[in-house]
Amino acid sequence: MRLSIERQSTRIYPDMKRVVARFFYNGEPRAKAIIQQVIDMTDSEVDVIITPILREFSKRHRNITRIFERHCDKLKNLFSLMKIDMSSLSYKRRLLIGSYFTNEYSIESAAFLILPSWKMWTRAVWRKVKNA
Repeated sequence: MRLSIERQSTRIYPDMKRVVARFFYNGEPRAKAIIQQVIDMTDSEVDVIITPILREFSKRHRNITRIFERHCDKLKNLFSLMKIDMSSLSYKRRLLIGSYFTNEYSIESAAFLILPSWKMWTRAVWRKVKNA
């Protein structure tokens, strides 16, 4: 089946304020490796990495530090398996760990990608009903 596409002049630009930060977990081995890498960093390295992350994410999320803390807290069982005391970690180190387990998701972009195909399908069904 051949599909003809017609380019439109309409441009769609992202709205950075309509983004959701959600927890991202890609399996235990990878998570342990990420946590270990952050643990092995010096305080100055952590500072250099987390500062631009906080600056960038705070433009789109009201309480990004709370989100990062929550995502870090979801990994408590891994910390205990790795025999790491979470309370001994600095605040910025916990934020950095939480940031590595955060995924931004735009609900509007997902809906936009689905809607055109939905419209095409409904038109095709409507033509069949109309011609029947």
